[in-house]
Amino acid sequence: MLDLTQFLWTDGATVTVAPEGASIDDTEIPLKNPYPLQKIPNGAVIDFGGKKFARLTAEAAVGATSLTVAALPTALIEDDSATYKGVSGRYLIPAGTLLGRTYSERDAGTGFGPADVVNDDEFYLSIYDTLADQDSEDDMSQAIVDLLARDVQIAENRLPNWSTATAAYKAKVREIYQTRVV
Repeated sequence: MLDLTQFLWTDGATVTVAPEGASIDDTEIPLKNPYPLQKIPNGAVIDFGGKKFARLTAEAAVGATSLTVAALPTALIEDDSATYKGVSGRYLIPAGTLLGRTYSERDAGTGFGPADVVNDDEFYLSIYDTLADQDSEDDMSQAIVDLLARDVQIAENRLPNWSTATAAYKAKVREIYQTRVV
């Protein structure tokens, strides 16, 4: 079972501020990594937490290295990150996604979310793509997912986002599965 509230929609993404940051009244936010997958529309508001937010004044294209925004009310520093949830209302969790949850989440009946390799206690890879639609009449806070048993052989280089995964993420996958490169 997945906890869909922990996932972005298919057109959502997370953006992270580059080392130079952005000052109060700046109208451009430099990004640490180019925005990889989807456009962020003009007018979208992205929340960096607390009093830090930005409203786009131009569409952010795929691969953008900065965001054009209305004058910032609060400075942003390196590694501030914001999530743009998206507007599609559709979730896609690709096969091979590392999922995780804490024991307290398990005991409370909460489904799996994207793995947090530092704080989660249980980890599994998803076997199949899981597609869910917010407009479904079903309870969309949960979705069924097939989990790959631990200690089986996998091709690590075929996992989604493997080339950009953190060292901690790769170490966790290698700890619970027999990995190889094909």
